[in-house]
This record gives sequence, C-alpha cells and structure tokens, in this order.
Amino acid sequence: MNVLQKVLKKGLCTGCGLCESCFGKAKLAMQHNHNGYLRPFIKQELSQPELRLLKQICPALNCKMKTLTENHYHPAIGNYQGFMLGWAKDNYIRKNSSTGGALSAVLLYLIEQQVVDGIIHVGADPDNPYENKVCVSRSYDEIAANAGSRYMPSAPLVNIDEIIRQEGKYAFVGRPCDVRALRAYMEEKNIIEEKIVVTLAFLCGGVPSIKGTYKMLSQMKLTKEEVIRVKYRGNGWPGKVQAFTKDSQIHEMSYNESWGRYLGPTSQLICKLCFDGVGESADLVFGDAWNCNEKGYPDFNEADGRNMIIVRTKLGDQIIRESAKQEYLYLESAQSNPDIFMNMQPSQTSRRKTALERILGMRFCLSSYPRVDWQYLRKICMRKYWFQLNFRSLAGTIKRVFTTPK
Repeated sequence: MNVLQKVLKKGLCTGCGLCESCFGKAKLAMQHNHNGYLRPFIKQELSQPELRLLKQICPALNCKMKTLTENHYHPAIGNYQGFMLGWAKDNYIRKNSSTGGALSAVLLYLIEQQVVDGIIHVGADPDNPYENKVCVSRSYDEIAANAGSRYMPSAPLVNIDEIIRQEGKYAFVGRPCDVRALRAYMEEKNIIEEKIVVTLAFLCGGVPSIKGTYKMLSQMKLTKEEVIRVKYRGNGWPGKVQAFTKDSQIHEMSYNESWGRYLGPTSQLICKLCFDGVGESADLVFGDAWNCNEKGYPDFNEADGRNMIIVRTKLGDQIIRESAKQEYLYLESAQSNPDIFMNMQPSQTSRRKTALERILGMRFCLSSYPRVDWQYLRKICMRKYWFQLNFRSLAGTIKRVFTTPK
C-alpha cells in the first residue's frame, strides 16, 4: 500500500484537490465518496518520484508549520504580527458575509487598488446547489457573490496549476490546510511568490460531509430535488441557513442548530483531529469575534458582524493598514489583546491545548503520519511537561478514529 492509498484508507485526506492539479486528471480525479467527502479517485498509480513529492505537499502528511514571523507568540493563535477586531465599511458586504465582511473588504482592496489581478477562492456552483467551484473573482460583484461560508466539501487547489500559468498576480483564500499545502507546493516547485502574492485563511472548524446538508434539509421538510440554492450564513451575524426552493420559498434554520446538530458532527476525520484551525501558514487569518456572555462564552444572538483578524506577516500588516486607510475596513483598535481569542473561540483553543493527544492518538491508531514538529506541539499545548497528558482527549481521539466515516 503506497502513501496515497494509506491516506485515503485511514481517512487522513483533507480533500484540497492539490494532488489532482499536480499530477493531472488522467491519474487522479476529485469525486465525492460514499460518505459524502471529496477524495481523489485513483485512475493510474503514481510513480515513486510523484509519491515523494506528495509526501512533501499533502497537508494530511505534512503538518509542520513554517514560522512566518518571530514578532509575537501566543499559544492559542501561534506566531503573529498583530491581532485586531474589525469589519467591512461597506454595509452590504458586512451584512451579507458570514461574519463582519472583513475578509471580503480586504479582497476588494486588493482588486480595486490593483495589488492583484484576481482572487482565487471557492464559491457556490450556480448549476448545482450541492457543489462548490473554484472561482477567480476580479470585481466587486464577483467578490460579493462568492462571499460567505460554504459548509460542504470543496477542493480549492484542484486547478491551481492551470490558474497560475495565466498572466497576472493572485491572492489565494482557503482553509488553513489549503494554505499550508499551497505554501509547501510553491516551495517544492520553486513557484515565485509574485504569482501568489498573498494568502488568506479563515478560522476553520471542519469540513462537513454533503450528507450533513441533506440531513439539515430533511429536517426542514425539504427534498434535495426541490432546493435550488443553499446559503449557509449571512444576512446578519451569525445569520441563518437559508434554503431557496423552486417555488420561490425560503426556509430557514438557526446557525446554532444547523452547525451544532447537522453540519459540524459530519466533519471529516482529519478535521476532528486537526490543531491548525487558526491558519499559521497564511499571511492573514479572519474569523468570528463572537460576543461573550456573562460566563465568558460565545453568545450566538444576532448582532452586527465583527471579525477577528490575525496578521502573521509584514505584508499582511501592510495590507490591513492600507485597507483601513482606504476605508475598505474599519478597525476597532490598532492592536487587541490576543487573550480574548480564548473566550471568543473556545473550541479552537481546546484543539490547540489537546494537540499532543490528537497526534499521539493518530499515531497509535493510524500510522507514522502526519509529520509534526514535537517542540512546536509542546508550545501550543500550553504545558510545561510532556507527561501531563489529557487522557480524556487521548481516548476521544482514538474513539473518533474508529467511529468517524472516512
């Protein structure tokens, strides 16, 4: 069994699509498997040189984080230049994006100020409500149309080679694992950074199976056939899921119920074991800056959207400052205390604290992969001694490995 077959059998694949782009559709083609996740379907065996390359670029195999800056460090968010709160100044973008529209506001700055020629990101497939597609947005209308979370499988890197062979400079938006894979690929293939000028990620809690969407629609008393579009968030913060039907009806479900009961529980195995939901390989990272209740936990009552922004590089810092200066972005302050992240994002913080247990559980049950930096794990776990294991988390990881569909 070669390394790709092992990744697929053990449920380690993230579904990013980079292998199809790198080795070609004649050998690998991304398809939904029987559990509703995007996986490469093997048409032709990879050569030994191709398998060696795969080991370096596949985000399921290589979880070593490349330090982008040494300015500041916080165990919950990693190395960073700045941490701040803000939102889009454009009210339409702010209201219709998943959070506060800060990511879309920065993308508009990059396009309209001609920093890049196109934005590589994922949007809804207009021809299939249960598919995502890779888009290259070049205008306000295209960025606005492709804004918002897509809580179903996507492969943002499936045609990255084809895109970067075209003229122009690009920004890439993806999940943390997608950005990590892209950086590794650019390094291995000596792709100059003038092609992918900046990488942006969003905080990620996992990629749900398409079956999660089907279950959610069934709870709404809808069939797959009568739905023409699904909007997972937006029109408020956190916003509601909206299912648009052929008879012009709109059916809604709260964010708390949709993610908590139907979408989140179907996240693929590698996502349940991941500790890089904070996107340490990206120049900029955006997420929900949840308001906290009196007990210090996130409050999901509807409010005006607000983003947290993690700035990891000097380039990212320059982009944020210019976006604010050009009035695309409103910043509450020039710098916020990153300790507030731990209340706003308790699940992300927990993933970081239990990273060691997750990796040990994966190693025990699955294989010698993924490759990690053990000293890095020691830092993010926020503990002084190696022997202080959280055995409940370790047992939970082992249970997930054997019970989560692959």
